[in-house]
Amino acid sequence: MAKKEKKVKKEKRQRPDLLAFWKNWDDGQKTGFIRITGIALAIFAIFALVSMASYMMTWRQDQSLLRDPAMMDSAHDVANLGGKLGLKLADLFICRWFGIGSFALLILVAAAARRLVTGTRRHSLLRLALSTMTGAFILSLVAAFVGKILGLQ
Repeated sequence: MAKKEKKVKKEKRQRPDLLAFWKNWDDGQKTGFIRITGIALAIFAIFALVSMASYMMTWRQDQSLLRDPAMMDSAHDVANLGGKLGLKLADLFICRWFGIGSFALLILVAAAARRLVTGTRRHSLLRLALSTMTGAFILSLVAAFVGKILGLQ
């Protein structure tokens, strides 16, 4: 009868705990950090809204600047209310990623910011995320269809 060999368990490597600072904070510090994060997210949402709304009005004047590698020089002026950063952000969201449907995503960002700042959970963010993504998709499809019919391509 052969003896059964004992399997040696491999030692688990210790991973650095990236959230160790969070565990050491008291509730007041955690609440303050969450609110500051919510305020930063709200500022981003407002900046993105202003930049994207301005992009919808001024994209023809600023389109040539986007292809210029020296666009960030101070010699170039942009018509976008968000400045050069707002122009790049709006071009990324509207022209490259989601089209006009990117405005629907701002609803989700604003709702997340509101939840972080106030700490209330009135509505499900998952349900809101699904509805805004669906709205963004449908709005992009409708805008593409209408643009094709009107010959705006």
